[in-house]
This record gives sequence, C-alpha cells and structure tokens, in this order.
Amino acid sequence: MQNRGWLIRIAGICVLFCGITAAAVAQTERVDLVSSMDGEEQPVLYWAPPAAKQQPTPLFVFLHSWSGDFTQDNSKWLKVCQRENWIWLHPNFRGVNQSPKACGSKFARQDILDAVKWAHEQWRVDVRPAFQPVDL
Repeated sequence: MQNRGWLIRIAGICVLFCGITAAAVAQTERVDLVSSMDGEEQPVLYWAPPAAKQQPTPLFVFLHSWSGDFTQDNSKWLKVCQRENWIWLHPNFRGVNQSPKACGSKFARQDILDAVKWAHEQWRVDVRPAFQPVDL
C-alpha cells in the first residue's frame, strides 16, 4: 500500500449517525468512482465552494454509520461545510454493513481513500491540519 500521509492532514473525517435531507441532496452532486481494489463502482456525494479550484480548501469527509449508506441525512454537516467554505465529501464505502466488503473491510477503507484521492484531483485540497471547533 502506498504512503497515505496526506490523508492524515484532511480537515476532518467524521463518523456520525445522521445523513442527507432531500433539500440538501439538491445542493450536492454525485460521482460514481471505480474502486482501485476490485473495480466496483462506488457512489460519492460531494459539494465544493467555487474557490476550491483556485485556493487551498479544507476537506471534510463524512462517513455514514454502518447501519446506513451515503443517503443518510447529514444536512447539518453539509451546511457547516457550506458556511465555512470547505469541501464536503460523502463516500458510500460499500453502504450498509450487510456484506463482507462493507463496514471496516479493506474494500470499504480503500473506497474512502479512493474518494479522497479523487477530491485531491478535482480541487486544491488544503493539506495542512485544520481541526477546528464549529457550531452546528
């Protein structure tokens, strides 16, 4: 496995028990990424401020609960990212924990890394540590 040191510098990886409302989904976009591990397509929802193409921007990676998938309501975290002008990334990482490839499997972990790599290819992700408290 390649060195993933840049992953440590992501603005935040949060495992929370909430997800996306219908109103918030309209503000996000979806991309289907091909897993670098087994070639299966994995959906990712995302939002990025327009300036993220030109200037370093923190990346917030939201991880759904193991009982859910990328369609969970996490609109409050999307709103925080929009307010703070952070990139918001919400990978599916094999969805609900109902198969050996889900949960914390090597496939699910690679799906998250693939999504983060894709974000780095799309925007100027700020790789400096940027953990900061925010008001919900």
